[in-house]
Amino acid sequence: MKNTPLLLALALSAAANFGLGALAYSRWVNSRSLPSSPVAPASAVQFSAAKRSPADSASLARDSATVTDSSYVSRLRAEGFPPEVVRALVLARLRQKYADRLRAARHPREYAYWRDSPWSNPDGLTREERAAINAINRELMAEAKTFLGADGLLTPDEKAARERRLGNLSLGKIQRVDAIVKDYEELTAHVRDRAKGLILRADREELRVLEKERRADLAAALTPEELLEYDLRASPSASGIRQRLQFFEPSEDEYRAIAKLQVALDPTYGMANLSVEEQDLRRAAEKNFPGQIRAVLSPERYADYIVTTDGNFRDTAHILRQDGVELSAVKDIVALQQSFTPRIEAVRNQPGLTPDQRAAAHAALAQEVTAQLTAKLGAATFADYENHAGGWLTRLRPTPKR
Repeated sequence: MKNTPLLLALALSAAANFGLGALAYSRWVNSRSLPSSPVAPASAVQFSAAKRSPADSASLARDSATVTDSSYVSRLRAEGFPPEVVRALVLARLRQKYADRLRAARHPREYAYWRDSPWSNPDGLTREERAAINAINRELMAEAKTFLGADGLLTPDEKAARERRLGNLSLGKIQRVDAIVKDYEELTAHVRDRAKGLILRADREELRVLEKERRADLAAALTPEELLEYDLRASPSASGIRQRLQFFEPSEDEYRAIAKLQVALDPTYGMANLSVEEQDLRRAAEKNFPGQIRAVLSPERYADYIVTTDGNFRDTAHILRQDGVELSAVKDIVALQQSFTPRIEAVRNQPGLTPDQRAAAHAALAQEVTAQLTAKLGAATFADYENHAGGWLTRLRPTPKR
């Protein structure tokens, strides 16, 4: 694994909490008197400073420069502040401490509208500036870790999300996995940033090597059982599977059965940056995928899988749900399309038919499918469907004569 320190995404949430933390900290420094009883998160910044004379205020302002980070954290904890409030205040204080360096790393310049793209470079940073800012944020989070501990950097919601993503790994292994993933994300981003969207053979090979090294580092950090659990929860394969099965709505057992098939295929044949030859090999391997999925699902659920993972299902659902059509009815419409499509193609490709015979066969199919769709949807909804998601029906219309 490359020696890149762990940078959690919490640096971003720290920025969001900056205003809250700065206000609370400034009030604490000026008052030198935190509440003697625990304070709920919502009221953490609502305590008021005691009235003091100008001389007292001046003295306190001088004293604030001597307050160390460690004593600040100790005082917050001793006064009973909840962990999430301590976290927000500590990160806000560190943001103040690192603010000048972060500003210096981002060299101000006029936005070049003729060159900079809000899509390819939304933050307007150069590669060097982004690397410098990342390095400073890593240093900031490493310092925060010394005060809060690695687990103290996470909110309860973030801890729950981490458990969903990584399962029951120990804290040490979680940190190791996060470091590996972040490390290779930065290295991959560097290659893509350098390529500027034009991925050449050398870039593709470099990305492939990085993916193999990332996989090897994860395998070294985890047991085979833990690696499989990671694959099923947090790998790119898992993300793609969850998206594909969105409308299938699998049970956990169904998801795991399908995901295991996918995570066995992806490392072998690759997922992205494939050459033409590699794409052909992957397509050949994927031909066996439907049969493998059929073997792990009941016949009824396999039929649902075929319908809900159809490429037209999302668009059809989007159109019909706006007209109040239930998702179960959407499945019926897509299933109907799937049943008619081979019949339409059979007529289109049937040899020996005259143009008039082919047109008559298509007209008969058009009449049949229109009747069934109208019966399921009603005339008005069918018209909306035909206009927006029924492109496949155009193949039943007569070809204009030239």
